[in-house]
Amino acid sequence: MNTNPDLERLRSSFAGKAHAYHLSRAPYAPQLISSIFELCNLREGARVLEIGCGTGQATQGFLDRGAIVTAVEKAPDMAEYARGCLRASPAQLTIHTQAFEEFELEAGSYDLVLAAAAIHWVLPEHRYAKPFAALKPGGHLAILWGATLSWNEHIRNVLESFWREIHGPEHVLGGAFKSLDQDVKERKAPLDSSGFFEPAQLLTTPFEKIETVENFMTFLTTWSSLEFMAVSRRGEFLEETRKKLAAAKEPLASKEADLALVARKPN
Repeated sequence: MNTNPDLERLRSSFAGKAHAYHLSRAPYAPQLISSIFELCNLREGARVLEIGCGTGQATQGFLDRGAIVTAVEKAPDMAEYARGCLRASPAQLTIHTQAFEEFELEAGSYDLVLAAAAIHWVLPEHRYAKPFAALKPGGHLAILWGATLSWNEHIRNVLESFWREIHGPEHVLGGAFKSLDQDVKERKAPLDSSGFFEPAQLLTTPFEKIETVENFMTFLTTWSSLEFMAVSRRGEFLEETRKKLAAAKEPLASKEADLALVARKPN
């Protein structure tokens, strides 16, 4: 049972945002997914259980490589959007519309459990225990996420004001702007200390991105942190942010990385 109202509020905040989410969040780098297949020794027909598939940012890459995917997505519109846009036969893809904690899995039957920008939404008591139960001996848990390594100075200043408006003037900018080492450490430590898996290995695929203002603003409308701001303030605040970004004399350029922590279930 979830006794954390903030967590429930945030993880429910994506409902109704499927179209904006799909437009503003790119698929994960094909090189990263290929590296996961290689590290986990996955073959065509591998059984993959995905936690919180969203609209399929990671899912399609696994389907394209022949995996049989069972996905669990809490938000009904996200699940429906994914069903409509993912390219797969009914035999290759099944999407269940429910919270992962409530999903009745086939214990010990999956080669890979996948969570792309989703593991932190799973209640702590199920976060690593349930993927462990789902996996075959020697199977793997893969935790994927995207990290912004750097923005140019103007864009960074605008985003600092964005986060401080939401979290307060004392807020120390974190999230995407942590050092990569710190970000990885904070994600790896609880996984390694859970007692369920062998020490996780890190895979990373860096790239550079130039973003349009409108697409970036669409992304911000899907950001769960907006739940901490009064509804009456959100529209005005987003418009202020859009104007600041549009005033830049340089493109919205950033250095990014798609990353994965991959941990093996012992035999």
